Amino acid sequence: MSETRIPVLIAGGGTVGLAAALFLAHHGVASLVVERQPGPSVHPRATGLGPRTVEFLRQAGLDEAVDAVAVDMSAGNLGKLSAATLAEADLPAVVAAGPARPQLETRLTGQVSPGVLRGTCPQNRLDAVLLPAARERGATVRYATRLVSFEQDDDGITALLDTGDAPGGRETVRADYLVAADGVRSGVRDALGIATSGPGELGSPMVNILFRADLTAYTHGHSFVTCDITHPDAPGLLVTVDGEKEWIFHAAYDPAAGRGADDFTPARCRALIRAAVGAPDLEVEVEVVSTLPWRPRGLLADRFRAGRVFLAGDAAHTNPPLGAFGLNTGIADAHNLAWKLAAVLRGDAGPALLDSYPAERRPVAALALE
Repeated sequence: MSETRIPVLIAGGGTVGLAAALFLAHHGVASLVVERQPGPSVHPRATGLGPRTVEFLRQAGLDEAVDAVAVDMSAGNLGKLSAATLAEADLPAVVAAGPARPQLETRLTGQVSPGVLRGTCPQNRLDAVLLPAARERGATVRYATRLVSFEQDDDGITALLDTGDAPGGRETVRADYLVAADGVRSGVRDALGIATSGPGELGSPMVNILFRADLTAYTHGHSFVTCDITHPDAPGLLVTVDGEKEWIFHAAYDPAAGRGADDFTPARCRALIRAAVGAPDLEVEVEVVSTLPWRPRGLLADRFRAGRVFLAGDAAHTNPPLGAFGLNTGIADAHNLAWKLAAVLRGDAGPALLDSYPAERRPVAALALE
């Protein structure tokens, strides 16, 4: 069984894990990111990046690259809408009633911060910038690799990985520190016995339907962030991905009524989307790219640190998807932790500096959850 040595091991290759690898690399610290999924997620998930997050990206030299992949809403957008169907929202009439609003970040920050994107940035597009940038700067990111177990001692972490391609399919990694960015069902958090508090599951379970369809006949070139669809045949939330041909529709289901995520077949998804658009009998070509079951949750880990292991992102705090607080708070975790780990690993600061990570980040996460 081979053994790899690395300063920082990161469990979880989602946005927060990639951001941690990028920020560590920015400070000259190598890391190994392991992600059990076979590759980056195709789902946009959160789409809003706040000014502070963009400032972090600017520090790492990536703000322009992220702005380039953001949806161009520089001319303004209609914000959050509500209508029986997209067709009945009648966007031209909404525009005629009042001009499209500028981006919220622009209104709030003005000249105070340079951290303003031209529009929303779907999470998969952000990941597509973070991944190559982290690798180019020295981070190693491995997909289809699972953290099986880990132990820590006074000098570091010994982790066992299931790689699938190493001799015996196993590899031992020795790291100075472990960052758990492995999501709401964090195996690292569970292994440490760290409990969570908070309201837990909120509302109904949902299915995130990523689809492609040319809806310009209904948008007429106007942008919006979300449209709450109230039609009884297809209640849900229509979310802009690119504002033209790529969209998300969030639909709820009731397990008590015998419904489950498996009921969302491609045919049923297409019917729901046509009903939500207001074109059930029209030839709207709908390509269902993928579906992702999920449920809104509100959780906060009792501790963000256990020895040489640190929780970040959804492993530390899980927010309902309002205002993209989960994504932005998670990236702020990664930024905060990265420079502190780098300072300790370089010998510029003592290990006590790392105590400031949970002292600073947990109250912020608690406030965001409240």
